[in-house]
Amino acid sequence: MTRKNIYRDPDRIGHSFTHGGILFRYVATHRENDVAFYCDLTATKGIAVYPSGRVGTVQNPCTTDTPNTKGSNGRRKQRYRYFRDAFGHHKGLMAAQASYIAERGELIPDGLVLDHIDGCTTNNHPSNLRAVTPAINSRDGGFLRKLRNRGIIVALFPGIILEGYARMAVWKATHTQQQYDRLTRDDLLRIFVGPTFTVIDPNILMDLDFKD
Repeated sequence: MTRKNIYRDPDRIGHSFTHGGILFRYVATHRENDVAFYCDLTATKGIAVYPSGRVGTVQNPCTTDTPNTKGSNGRRKQRYRYFRDAFGHHKGLMAAQASYIAERGELIPDGLVLDHIDGCTTNNHPSNLRAVTPAINSRDGGFLRKLRNRGIIVALFPGIILEGYARMAVWKATHTQQQYDRLTRDDLLRIFVGPTFTVIDPNILMDLDFKD
């Protein structure tokens, strides 16, 4: 689904309704058939509303496999969720796009791409989505791979992920590639987490365990 195929209908902007106990929020309308698509908060459910006012059946997104760009293994497949018939038969929409548009109230701007902040492409909560330039997406995707290769899962640090990427960008800009390649797990944590990071001696942890 390309951006030119859908639009935000002024008469539907801000509209939502409850169906089967689920709150559905307006996403967009298809230009060819004027079918409107709605989804829940995290785009795990969707529903089409036809020009006649008829409400379709609740849709579950299917899961696609595409070449991974963010994992520790470039040959691995990454999973994305996709509403195959969002706007009618085979007029689909990515679940992440649906979640972002419904929450932000606007289509993804031209020249920007949608990024899953924590690297989990099935986590389509609006707080995990941002529209960024391809350059920033590639840069932060590289940082994510670096962290994962050292066993660091950024999803364990909610609220500071973007700050962490920014700190890594500043550090990398002032050091050589060789220094960057040699960073240990603790080095990366110090940079990513920032001044709040401390290294705890494993022996201290063992003592605490025995005291408990």
